[in-house]
Amino acid sequence: MTLLSSNSSTLLQTSKSVITTTNYATTSAPGIVELGGDLGGTYSSPSVLNHDPYLVPTAQKTTAYTAAVNDFVLVNAASGAVTVTLPHAPADKTRIGVKKMDTSSNGVTIAASGGDAFEVTGGSTSGTMSLPYQSKIYQYEASASLWISFSGDTPVTQLETILATLASPTFTGTVTTPTPVVNNGVNWKISRHSTTASSSVSANTIGGSMPFTISPSSTLSIFDTTDYFNNVTVTTQAIGAITVPYTGLYAVAGAVHWSTVVGTSAQFMLGLTLNTSGTYSWIQLGTETCGTNLHRIGFAGAVSLSAGALIQPGYELPSTNTALGDSTGSYTFFSGALITRTA
Repeated sequence: MTLLSSNSSTLLQTSKSVITTTNYATTSAPGIVELGGDLGGTYSSPSVLNHDPYLVPTAQKTTAYTAAVNDFVLVNAASGAVTVTLPHAPADKTRIGVKKMDTSSNGVTIAASGGDAFEVTGGSTSGTMSLPYQSKIYQYEASASLWISFSGDTPVTQLETILATLASPTFTGTVTTPTPVVNNGVNWKISRHSTTASSSVSANTIGGSMPFTISPSSTLSIFDTTDYFNNVTVTTQAIGAITVPYTGLYAVAGAVHWSTVVGTSAQFMLGLTLNTSGTYSWIQLGTETCGTNLHRIGFAGAVSLSAGALIQPGYELPSTNTALGDSTGSYTFFSGALITRTA
């Protein structure tokens, strides 16, 4: 290979061909265009280095052109879009190249003819190059009537422009920050914080044969604070009435600090009751207690409840009494939580 002066009419010589600069370059702006890959694109009128001995560069085309076998079609679309049509059904393995030789945004369309297509059977019959100095080389597969692109290039300078645009997108929409969903489960606590005695709770509030019934429920008004509740309905705070949302197993607990010693001659207890058609019945009993100087009783356990069940604490007392609270709600309270949801 011999490389001569860029001012010479013969720029390059290879063992396969001799290419002159008459139609491809000016002496004031020399350059090199590789048929199978152009990394430059710096010069306005580059000359041609033929890396494919089967392709022969043409004069620059500025209007529609039908390519011949083994053409490397040079297209100058500075004045307007240009279409290059590939021949129909040439010999198998025929190669044709097309290169855009200008810096305009005008497209160079490469079109198949007859029943030929690009890449896959039934695929596109045309494609467009719009970047400066972009090129494509196609090989014909006669058995499938397809033009297959096996080589091409996008100059580095053009890739840098594209990547710079992608790296700095402009967002014109509205940013909406979603409200976080916090699932605090199903739980509650109602208590008495006042250290002043509550209204009186009648003796034998619960009595009769099993199941014991509460009548009336208004005599149980001892709570003054809802400490917390999540996903349940506090139906009536004063009596500790809660409506649960789901069918499942619930853990429940309660305690009462009575103002007056409960007494030693009768049993007393605290437990959980369920409202059925307006009547409360025991569903969870605490320990029945009898002793001297007792003020505080409690209960804890697990109970199965249906969705929509209305529950509250129940009391059995030997005599009328009142309840006391404390600032933390730990003396007199009713609490619970869903352990396992079954429906």
